[in-house]
Amino acid sequence: MIVNQKFVSISDNEIKIKNFLKDVLFMPRLQLLRWAEITKQTPSFKIGYPVQHLASLITGVEGGRSGARGDDLSDSSEVKGCNRVDQVDKCKKCKAKVMRLEVRCAACGSEEIKRMDDSKWLITIKNENELDMTINKIPRFVFIILHYPFIKSSNFETVRIESFEIWPKNNKNFRDLATNYYENIYLEHITKNPKKTPAPQNFWPFSFQFYLCMPIKTFECDIKNVNQNPQIVINKFVDPYAKRSIEDCEPMPVSKLTNDEIEHYGFSKKTFLNYKDIEKIDLRNTQRAIAHQKRYKRIKG
Repeated sequence: MIVNQKFVSISDNEIKIKNFLKDVLFMPRLQLLRWAEITKQTPSFKIGYPVQHLASLITGVEGGRSGARGDDLSDSSEVKGCNRVDQVDKCKKCKAKVMRLEVRCAACGSEEIKRMDDSKWLITIKNENELDMTINKIPRFVFIILHYPFIKSSNFETVRIESFEIWPKNNKNFRDLATNYYENIYLEHITKNPKKTPAPQNFWPFSFQFYLCMPIKTFECDIKNVNQNPQIVINKFVDPYAKRSIEDCEPMPVSKLTNDEIEHYGFSKKTFLNYKDIEKIDLRNTQRAIAHQKRYKRIKG
């Protein structure tokens, strides 16, 4: 898997990425934070178009000049953005809405806040043509996420941006996942309720299905002191000309598997799984078959 070099036209990418993030996303966000203290509105910003600019800077590929009605990138890559920054949280006690930087509920004063971290990428497949486009025509998906890496400790001072690539033609698991959604979820819902359009395929960051599709990380940066004086540190940047190899995919934490799966595949002594391990794992709809196989072995004695 190699980026077509004729499309790579943006240079000095790392410098441009830092300037772009400051100018377009995080300095304007500081103004939103200040106004949010007055208005009590969420300071969350939409990243649809900005994330396409960021994808061009990360991949070195110019946009398709489509205005969201054609190719996201000029090499026909599809860009998907997910923003988990400044999501609206919920009070565990009274269920009222709580803004991300509030330490207690304005309605009841409780400090028991459920911090939301559930935004995801959406892949729309509504017919055979869109399925064919997803698994055969789009050469590359660029998945970008903005999130808090330390959200479990309620640390909202650092934002992390990561970019992952999936190349459908060279990725059986991604193709199977998209096909399974369309044939076994979308069409089944349409059959039961033809007047209701089913939700798009939810592609959850850092989930079992995410790691199963063996995404290749090409970019990571941390924006530190994000609520006062944003400082951008680039941790990883894969040159646009560099070869993309499935061997460099994100390792899957064994914790993403069920106990039955760990036993079935013989991963009990591992903490992370490499691409060879991941290739052995089937989609979750085979979990019933695994359980059935175990019961059958016990019966046979």
